[in-house]
Amino acid sequence: MHYGDFMNRTKLTSNDKAKKYPMLVHRDGDVCFYDKMPFIQEVEGLQRTFDHLNNDEYDNRLENLVLCHYDCNQKKKHDYDMQLLAVDKLKENVSSASLGGRENLSTTYESTDELTEGEVNRIINKLTTTYLQERLPDNDQDTFLSFSDTLNSITYLVQQDTKGRGSQVAVRRAIDVRCCSIGEFQILREDGKRIIRRRRSQSNLDGT
Repeated sequence: MHYGDFMNRTKLTSNDKAKKYPMLVHRDGDVCFYDKMPFIQEVEGLQRTFDHLNNDEYDNRLENLVLCHYDCNQKKKHDYDMQLLAVDKLKENVSSASLGGRENLSTTYESTDELTEGEVNRIINKLTTTYLQERLPDNDQDTFLSFSDTLNSITYLVQQDTKGRGSQVAVRRAIDVRCCSIGEFQILREDGKRIIRRRRSQSNLDGT
């Protein structure tokens, strides 16, 4: 671990997760590390979580993180076989990083000199989707977000990742796409202000 990692030992924040998520997906795929099954945010226990391979919740190195189901995250605490898998994965990640794997992985998302327009757009799309899905869960059609604050917050996250390459116009387009007539979110006006809310399914509208 680098000296800087010791000096910045804090728990993962929402901003940290939004930044690291696309890199973890690029490295491992968007599936649970332990059972290799996809995430289902609306099913209890199958939601996406971040697991610290060495069980140190303050060690937020990319090498020490994997995506996994909530149930697997909890089960791992008492499952010897899963802990062995975690130890092996951490060793693999550290070894890959020492050979330049971490730098290669980060290039897609962090090297602003090498980022293409397409890569910037992928970052914008990933961060927009993650931000909306984390704050507007599938089973909650009542929670809403301020459109202006959401736009500014996602733009801030994108510009952190791209050192200013991501524009607010591009983020607005990404939000609009996810709020189209067949999207999972919608933009409404309430008390004169624009808000974003998860779209109600037809079954919910019918009361079934």
